[in-house]
Amino acid sequence: MEIRTKFYELLSHCIPPTVILKTITEGVVSQVDKTLKAEIMHWAVLYEV
Repeated sequence: MEIRTKFYELLSHCIPPTVILKTITEGVVSQVDKTLKAEIMHWAVLYEV
């Protein structure tokens, strides 16, 4: 519920969803193993559209 609240707060302050997704993706990619990076980027791009 905390994450949902933070998403709604960002959206209510007119932060575009694409910016939110890009920021989260960059943060996750920087913390995972090299083998997962391509798959994470694939799904991020798929949902960005």
